Amino acid sequence: MRKIVRRPSESGQGMLEYVLIVVFIAVAGVVVWRTFGDNIRALVVQSNDAIIDQTAPVLNGSGNTGMKSLR
Repeated sequence: MRKIVRRPSESGQGMLEYVLIVVFIAVAGVVVWRTFGDNIRALVVQSNDAIIDQTAPVLNGSGNTGMKSLR
Protein backbone atom coordinates (compact mmCIF):
# COMPACT_ATOMS: atom_id res chain seq x y z
CA MET A 1 0.00 0.00 0.00
CA ARG A 2 1.22 3.43 -0.90
CA LYS A 3 1.43 6.20 1.68
CA ILE A 4 -0.20 9.52 0.95
CA VAL A 5 2.19 12.34 1.63
CA ARG A 6 0.52 15.61 2.46
CA ARG A 7 2.24 18.82 1.63
CA PRO A 8 1.94 21.81 3.90
CA SER A 9 -1.06 23.95 3.12
CA GLU A 10 -0.33 26.50 0.41
CA SER A 11 -3.86 27.80 0.08
CA GLY A 12 -3.04 31.10 1.77
CA GLN A 13 0.02 31.76 -0.36
CA GLY A 14 -1.94 32.82 -3.45
CA MET A 15 -4.12 35.17 -1.43
CA LEU A 16 -1.07 36.71 0.22
CA GLU A 17 0.50 37.36 -3.18
CA TYR A 18 -2.64 39.14 -4.37
CA VAL A 19 -2.77 41.23 -1.19
CA LEU A 20 0.87 42.23 -1.64
CA ILE A 21 0.20 43.25 -5.25
CA VAL A 22 -2.82 45.34 -4.21
CA VAL A 23 -0.81 47.00 -1.43
CA PHE A 24 2.03 47.76 -3.85
CA ILE A 25 -0.40 49.32 -6.35
CA ALA A 26 -2.02 51.39 -3.59
CA VAL A 27 1.33 52.67 -2.34
CA ALA A 28 2.44 53.47 -5.90
CA GLY A 29 -0.83 55.33 -6.50
CA VAL A 30 -0.37 57.42 -3.36
CA VAL A 31 3.22 58.24 -4.34
CA VAL A 32 2.16 59.27 -7.85
CA TRP A 33 -0.73 61.33 -6.48
CA ARG A 34 1.51 63.12 -3.97
CA THR A 35 4.22 63.73 -6.57
CA PHE A 36 2.16 64.79 -9.59
CA GLY A 37 -1.21 65.76 -8.09
CA ASP A 38 -0.76 69.52 -8.37
CA ASN A 39 0.57 69.25 -11.93
CA ILE A 40 -2.33 67.05 -13.01
CA ARG A 41 -4.85 69.40 -11.40
CA ALA A 42 -3.28 72.39 -13.18
CA LEU A 43 -3.47 70.57 -16.52
CA VAL A 44 -7.13 69.68 -15.97
CA VAL A 45 -7.97 73.28 -15.04
CA GLN A 46 -6.10 74.56 -18.07
CA SER A 47 -7.89 72.10 -20.37
CA ASN A 48 -11.24 72.96 -18.82
CA ASP A 49 -10.65 76.68 -19.35
CA ALA A 50 -9.61 76.11 -22.96
CA ILE A 51 -12.73 74.07 -23.67
CA ILE A 52 -14.98 76.69 -22.05
CA ASP A 53 -13.27 79.47 -24.01
CA GLN A 54 -13.79 77.61 -27.29
CA THR A 55 -17.39 76.57 -26.69
CA ALA A 56 -18.75 79.63 -24.86
CA PRO A 57 -19.78 81.66 -27.93
CA VAL A 58 -21.41 78.60 -29.47
CA LEU A 59 -23.51 77.69 -26.45
CA ASN A 60 -25.53 80.86 -25.96
CA GLY A 61 -23.87 83.62 -27.91
CA SER A 62 -23.07 85.74 -24.87
CA GLY A 63 -19.97 83.93 -23.68
CA ASN A 64 -21.62 83.14 -20.34
CA THR A 65 -21.95 79.37 -20.16
CA GLY A 66 -23.10 79.13 -16.57
CA MET A 67 -20.41 76.45 -16.06
CA LYS A 68 -18.06 76.55 -13.12
CA SER A 69 -14.37 76.03 -13.61
CA LEU A 70 -12.34 73.64 -11.50
CA ARG A 71 -10.52 76.45 -9.71
